[in-house]
Amino acid sequence: MSFLHYLDEKRYFLIFFAGMLSFVALMMFVSPEGTYHAGDIAYTLFGCALLAAVYVTGGYFRWRSRGKMLQELVNNRWDELPAALPEPYNIA
Repeated sequence: MSFLHYLDEKRYFLIFFAGMLSFVALMMFVSPEGTYHAGDIAYTLFGCALLAAVYVTGGYFRWRSRGKMLQELVNNRWDELPAALPEPYNIA
């Protein structure tokens, strides 16, 4: 799966994140004190977008490395497959 396909699967997260950024920008813009400047708002939005980009990119590389390992298991070692499967990603 390419990075664009991964982004397509993460579309709901990205839509939610865009909504949150819009809400934060709106609240900063209409604050009663009126002390936020355009640069402050842009700096905040850029920082949040950078953190989200790191999160999405890190998730892709984590998914990709696990996918490659599973693909190698399926392609090369059918007889050893049940014993060689990695532990699932879960909290419990």
